[in-house]
Amino acid sequence: MFTLTAGSLDFYIIQGNDASPDSLLNDAAERIITLTVKYCGGSGRIIKPEVI
Repeated sequence: MFTLTAGSLDFYIIQGNDASPDSLLNDAAERIITLTVKYCGGSGRIIKPEVI
């Protein structure tokens, strides 16, 4: 999940499946954050919810 803190609250959900390694999902999230901050400004962070 990504939050953009430049006056608004936006988020992305990155979801994989059993075959998706965590590193792939983390890399995708980092890339989305980097591009969003580059073109829209603000800041972002990755939030990893606990898996039940």
